[in-house]
Amino acid sequence: MKHAVACSLDCVKGLLNNLAANGLWQTASDIATTGAIAGAAAGGGFPIALAGGCILGFLGLSWKGQKKDARDNQKQQAALNILRKRSAHAEKELEALGFQLQFTGEGLFKRIALLDEAMRHRDAANEEFLKAIQNQGETHYNLLVHIEQLLTDNFDEFKKCLSAMPETVAELKDGMTALRTELAKVNAALADIKTGQREQGAALADIKTGQREHGAALAELLEHARREKLSEDKLRRRLTDELERKYSEQLAQERSAREAAERLAAGLMAVKDAAGLVNSLKERGGKAIVEALLDLVAQPQAQTLDLHRQIAEWAYLVGEIDQAERSLNIILSVVPNDLDAINRRGHILRLQGDLSGAEASYQRVLQLALDDAARAVAYGNLGLIEGTRGNLDAAEAYLRKSLAISEKLGRLEGMADSYGNLGVIELTRGNLDAAETYLKEALAIEEKLGRLEGMANAYGNLGVIEKTRGNLDAAEAYQKKSLAIEEKFGRLEGMADSYGNLGLIERTRGNLDAAEAWVKKALAIDEKLGRLEGMAIQHGNLGLIELTRGNLDAAETYLKEALAIEEKLGRLEGMANQYGNLGLIEQTRGNLDAAEAYHKKSLAINETLGRLEGMANQYGNLGLIERTRGNLDAAEAWVKKALAIDEKLGRLEGMANQYGNLGVIELTRGNLDAAETYLKEALAIEEKLGRLEGMAIQYGNLGAIELTRGNLDAARTLWTQARDLFARIGMKRERDLVQSWLDRLG
Repeated sequence: MKHAVACSLDCVKGLLNNLAANGLWQTASDIATTGAIAGAAAGGGFPIALAGGCILGFLGLSWKGQKKDARDNQKQQAALNILRKRSAHAEKELEALGFQLQFTGEGLFKRIALLDEAMRHRDAANEEFLKAIQNQGETHYNLLVHIEQLLTDNFDEFKKCLSAMPETVAELKDGMTALRTELAKVNAALADIKTGQREQGAALADIKTGQREHGAALAELLEHARREKLSEDKLRRRLTDELERKYSEQLAQERSAREAAERLAAGLMAVKDAAGLVNSLKERGGKAIVEALLDLVAQPQAQTLDLHRQIAEWAYLVGEIDQAERSLNIILSVVPNDLDAINRRGHILRLQGDLSGAEASYQRVLQLALDDAARAVAYGNLGLIEGTRGNLDAAEAYLRKSLAISEKLGRLEGMADSYGNLGVIELTRGNLDAAETYLKEALAIEEKLGRLEGMANAYGNLGVIEKTRGNLDAAEAYQKKSLAIEEKFGRLEGMADSYGNLGLIERTRGNLDAAEAWVKKALAIDEKLGRLEGMAIQHGNLGLIELTRGNLDAAETYLKEALAIEEKLGRLEGMANQYGNLGLIEQTRGNLDAAEAYHKKSLAINETLGRLEGMANQYGNLGLIERTRGNLDAAEAWVKKALAIDEKLGRLEGMANQYGNLGVIELTRGNLDAAETYLKEALAIEEKLGRLEGMAIQYGNLGAIELTRGNLDAARTLWTQARDLFARIGMKRERDLVQSWLDRLG
């Protein structure tokens, strides 16, 4: 049953015309997730759909507006009449004011004269003070006389000023209103800064807590050894066991984690009797060992190189990168071909984003290696370099060389590392099943070894796979398992990866504030470490959060910062992500040629890498551009290419995007039943994912179909649902757009 509504026939036609030209579209954005890799952290780009911008404008003024103008003219005329009446009295009022001022000045002068006479009888010491008062009184009198003359000579000018006063007051009020608005913005910005500072402080406090816990475990072991009077050999073995268990992941790139743990234990044994070491370990964690070793270096009898090797190992573990680098430089200045120091320098350079320098270090290790175990480590590290650059085939070749050697030697740690890294390569390519197989093989070995850091890496990367498939709860469970381990061991890189990935999950759910909090925690750690790759990833993710909120300038700033780092690193995958995201900004602004150029740059890189998800994103975005231009057949071709890839990958989020976009194309063509079928398929997936943004978009588009059919109540219901979801997410531009449709319906 149809009901009468306030929307006229012309109103409905206007809405339909605008909707036919500007449906709610979904654009695919590239988000870089941070996936942990054994021995290193690697970022993988994983796209998230964004609502496309559409603006429905209504032209023309109503008769109500014309009546309002007439009333405003009447008010202005009345105000002018009042002003004329007041001006008629102004001259007399000004003359009276002049006489009054003159009279006041004369009286003041007389009083000053009497005061001067009385003060003459005072002590001579006050003479200068009396003269000052007399001069001041004369100055006041002269000023009053001047004011009188000014009023007399400039009466006409004052009269004009009085006439202009209402307008001036109005301008001042407008200025004050604008000033209050700007002050409110400044206060809001200051509040955001304070919130960010509190979050960063909390993140650093968590890090310090983790380091104290590690130190506390070692301190308890030393205290136990003192009480039980353990022999040096027993204590060394127990320390070695503890260090291998706690830091096995960081030692994974060594020829033998056990040998590395023994060296760490030697460093702790060298300072175990240092005064206050036990308490310092509880308070400052591994930093206390670094400081104690540095004190020992200053002693003449110290074995300087061995001590600096121990300092470098401990400093790297606890995030004291500068100190680690100083100790390595000392070692290499004495022994230029020290394999351990060269390899560790490569780790630091890779952490700081100097891929060429890191590669040179690992190549030198390969050249100087005397056995297969060292060569396996070098091949694995070179594979990580090529993977970061986006050279996936070269990365795979290096990793398979490393795996072959580890399998030949029966070296389980090396096998787990290689399986995990090969899994990330397949994940980057979009081969989710192959990636899952590799990662679960790695996880099985890590669990057998009890190697917790390796388990954390595998959990994190399996979480990325589940997010890509759209299984957000499973993804979150994996990421939190990974984070629990990383926080326990205080492993900063892993913590940053997990924080970033949890932020992406919240953004997909539409919880933008929660997403921002996670991502900023990740960024704080990456900035502390000077880890460029992580900084680029998190700047990009913050840019997408601002883009979702409709803050285009802020989004552009973040994305260009990310792109600058990616270009510095030569990291192709990251560059492709940011080109695509900058294209979304230009598309939202209506700059279609600029948007197309960005999307095609991104597509070229993704096709070179064979990165299916990235290709699907850009095919879909190019389809949106063609649809906006009115080239529906070309738009449909692009969108169906994207859909084919998303269906092949089983990527639910991408499938929902493309079904929705095909629905809008059919709606534009007037094929309402076909449009409805596509849009309901999209909505079903979005509801399964719990993805609020996608649900809001499809409610809006289904409302357009109902409007076209003349079912205004149904359209109103769907648009209300869409508006409320956009408001809940914080997408103000889309909320206001849908509200304008509802207002037009009446």
